[in-house]
Amino acid sequence: MKKIASLIIAFFTIITLQAQAPISQPTDTLVRDLSDLEERMTAEGITVKADTTYYGFRKQNDFNALNYSLDDRHRYQGDRWAKGNFGKHTFLDFGAGAVFYPSNNNYHLTTQAGLRLRLGKDLSPMSTFRVGIGGELGYISGEANVNWTMRANADYLFNFSNYLLGYRPDRPLSVSGILGMGIQHSQLTKYNGSDVAKTMKEKAVSYNIHTGLQFKFLAGTHAAIAIEPYIMAGTEGIDLDKATKFNRFGIGYGVNLSYIWYFYNNMSSQNNAGDFKKRFAAGERLFLEDPAMLRWRRPWFFEYSIGSAYYRLTNLKMSETLGYSVSTSIGQWLSSAIGVRSGVNITNAPWTKAGQTTSLLGKLGIFFDAMLNPFGFTRHYNWDSAVGVNLFGGYEMGQLQLVHADTNGKTGEDTPDTDWEHSFGQNLQTTCALPSNQAIS
Repeated sequence: MKKIASLIIAFFTIITLQAQAPISQPTDTLVRDLSDLEERMTAEGITVKADTTYYGFRKQNDFNALNYSLDDRHRYQGDRWAKGNFGKHTFLDFGAGAVFYPSNNNYHLTTQAGLRLRLGKDLSPMSTFRVGIGGELGYISGEANVNWTMRANADYLFNFSNYLLGYRPDRPLSVSGILGMGIQHSQLTKYNGSDVAKTMKEKAVSYNIHTGLQFKFLAGTHAAIAIEPYIMAGTEGIDLDKATKFNRFGIGYGVNLSYIWYFYNNMSSQNNAGDFKKRFAAGERLFLEDPAMLRWRRPWFFEYSIGSAYYRLTNLKMSETLGYSVSTSIGQWLSSAIGVRSGVNITNAPWTKAGQTTSLLGKLGIFFDAMLNPFGFTRHYNWDSAVGVNLFGGYEMGQLQLVHADTNGKTGEDTPDTDWEHSFGQNLQTTCALPSNQAIS
């Protein structure tokens, strides 16, 4: 027992001596990192000098926690805004649109198609103000009546893209909100004695407020394309409907398609490249180069074309309505992506036939087209490409003339209302009386 007791005492003695021996501990990396951070804060003057009578945590000086929260949405500024004279950031907005009014009675206005011309200015990366005029032409459903509308609008636009993502004028797509007011005058061309007189007004002046969205697509250093769906609420007479005491306002909605042309280069210079400096790297910016360079030229052009023409809604077969169409126009490419042109078109083709007499329907009109090059949205567009495809759409205004000509080309007659129509009808008759090879030449 004495030996066992001695062994137990010796074991605990060794354990006690071992516990009293110093043991090396690994360095606390967290403490070291915090020390470096505190030294950096002190060197940059963020913290207040230590108070010998204060033993709490160090206080921070001029520290804004909003820079690290979602509430500070303006901390991503993008490019710097370059101020200038009145022409800087000023643009011309022109295009076409369609307005729709819901049906309130047995008669209602059909789709009102019109033109727009507006002048605007970007006041800041987020705010834009514009004023403009426009006009529409439409018909009354089920009635041979025409409605003319003239309007003037003032709009405020707020750019959501620049607000949320930073100012970047070369952004391919920008979305803005629209809020505005306007005044319009509408009038029917035929009223007295018509059936619509019971439910619709002959003419009316109304006021409206409207709101919508603008989707603006970049098309060059000066140019852009915009699509704007909107809805409006107007006072009595906006749709020429005779309102009751319970209906003193009207609703309308529509869409505008327009070209935007800035008087000065609207792209940011490299000196104003803020958060988007990488966009100035080679091959990054869509429209950066000087538009006066060769590949960014905006050429004028002249077109002359002649081809066949057919009428579809006739009592003749389509092959029997074969005629000709001649057009000549002049235009300009505003950028490699968009252009405009205007010219004259003459069309002449058979409309109906009775016995040996063929009635020819001729048209002389003036047109205006907006042109779109789907392959031009690039900084490396080749103007000398052998093949290209362009899309176009526009308006044409003119006069129709129905001429009755003998198939042998010996006699002919028309019923003119004016001297101009008489001359036009005779010319159509003479042209159609020529052999086909002479008419084409």
